[in-house]
Amino acid sequence: MTTTPSGLSKHLDWIFDDSTIPDPHGKGEAAVRFLKALKHPKSTAAGNPFQLDRWQERIIRRVYGDTRADGTRRIKTVFALLPRGNRKTTLGAALEMLHHGPERIPRSQVVSAAVDRDQARIALEEMTGIIKAHPRLEEAFGIQDTKNRITHRKSGAFYRSM
Repeated sequence: MTTTPSGLSKHLDWIFDDSTIPDPHGKGEAAVRFLKALKHPKSTAAGNPFQLDRWQERIIRRVYGDTRADGTRRIKTVFALLPRGNRKTTLGAALEMLHHGPERIPRSQVVSAAVDRDQARIALEEMTGIIKAHPRLEEAFGIQDTKNRITHRKSGAFYRSM
């Protein structure tokens, strides 16, 4: 495996270059638009539109936009190791909202897991903050705080932190 000057594997160059990312059904664009419409639940960006770094946007476009002829995603699993301070939890909460929005499957389950309950609560609180920042999302979701669960009322799809 060859590496780039930055130390990354050559096959990851697409994350940082301006190469074209396939999006034949517009699902990558839809995912990015959805995420950017959300509001930050806390931090210095509280209440501001969700911001994606360029590399984050390119990964999202690749994961959700690179689809087969029938519209199904080619990429089903993503494993990312990011250092502390890179807004992993906020991005994860926003992606969980994406899977309860445009990517929703009726009665589906989205789960986040952490080493302990306190850590798992952080993701739940981020998602709760995102929902409470949008009146339409508040209408669409039921937050069951004591069960660490958020349910999309109409479809029965739910999120749970463990």
